[in-house]
Amino acid sequence: MDDWRTKAGLAALVVLVLAILAFIIYQQNEIIQRQKYAEKSVVEMKQLRDDIVRHQAAYATKDDVEQVIKDAGLDLKPIKDDLKKLDGRLKAVSILVAETPGYYGTSLPNTVVIPGPAPEPVVVECPDGGQVECPNPDVHGYLNKFVLREIEEPFSNGKLVPVGSAGFKAWEENPWTIEVLPRKYQAATVLSQDEEGRHFAHSQLSIEVDGQRHQVPIDDAKLVEVLPRKRVRFAPRLYLGVDGGVIANPPTHADVVPNLQMSFLSYGHVKPDPHWTFLNAGVGYEAETKGVAILFSPVNYNVGKPLPFVENLHVGPSFSIDPASNFGILLGMRVGL
Repeated sequence: MDDWRTKAGLAALVVLVLAILAFIIYQQNEIIQRQKYAEKSVVEMKQLRDDIVRHQAAYATKDDVEQVIKDAGLDLKPIKDDLKKLDGRLKAVSILVAETPGYYGTSLPNTVVIPGPAPEPVVVECPDGGQVECPNPDVHGYLNKFVLREIEEPFSNGKLVPVGSAGFKAWEENPWTIEVLPRKYQAATVLSQDEEGRHFAHSQLSIEVDGQRHQVPIDDAKLVEVLPRKRVRFAPRLYLGVDGGVIANPPTHADVVPNLQMSFLSYGHVKPDPHWTFLNAGVGYEAETKGVAILFSPVNYNVGKPLPFVENLHVGPSFSIDPASNFGILLGMRVGL
C-alpha cells in the first residue's frame, strides 16, 4: 500500500513539475511574440483636436533612443548624471514640434493712429532774403526714409529670439511693411523610470528661426502620473524559498523544506512588485526525511514593503504532503525569480 502511495505521489509530482514548466514556456513564448509584434508596430500620430495630438509611438533600442535625443539637440550628460542620483533608467523620449509659416506684407494700412505733439517751429530763409518762421514737417528726417525696426522676443534668461520686423514708409498712403519670420518650436522630453515604477521627465524647449536654434528657458514643468491602484492580478511567477515546521510523519518531527513554488495571483500597485501573493504551489525537499513533498502556500506577504532594507521577500504559511500522505504545517520565506 505504501509503495502504491509513493508511486502515486511521485507521479503527481512529475505531472506538476511538467505542468509548471509547460506553463512557463507558454508564458515566455507569449511574451516573446508580443515583444516581436510591438517592435514592428508603430502607432501613428493622430490629430485628436486642434490643440491635442496623439504622439507617434514605437519601440527602439537604447542606442537608437539616445541618438534621437542627440538629434533633438539635448545634452545627455546632465540627464544621465541626474538619473544616477534618482536611481532611474532612461525609458523613452518624446519630441514635439510646432511650426509657424511666417508672414510678409507690404503697403499695409495703420492699425491705430495716435496723434503726437506738434513739431517745433523753425526759421527758414525766404527767396527775398527775409526770414519767416514755419513749422518743420520732418524734424527727425523720417519723411524720405524707409524706417525699419527688428523685433526680438525676450526671455527670462536674457535670451533674445528674432521674431521679424516692422517698417514704415511715410510717403505712402498705406505705409507699413511687416515680416514675421517662420519659426519652429520643439519640445523634447526624456522619460525615465526608477525601480518603484515612478517616472521622471527632463525637457528642453527650443525655437528655430532663420536657420538658428535658440534654447529658451522653461519656467514651469510638471509631470503628474496616476498611481496604479492596488488590485488582484493573474500574475504567474516562480519563487524560490525555504520553509520550516512540523511534519506529521511518525514520529512527528520538525523539518526544513527548501522548495520551488509558483504563485498564480498577486495584489498590489504594480505587477512586478506585489504586496501579497496567493495560491502558491510547488515542490520541495524534506531535509530530515530526505524525501520530496508537494507544497501549497495560500497567502504570502511582501515584507520588503514595510522594511526599507529588504525587497521582494515574501513570508507566509504553507502546507506540505509527501507521497506517503504525511501532512506538514510550515512557515517560510521566499524570493521571486
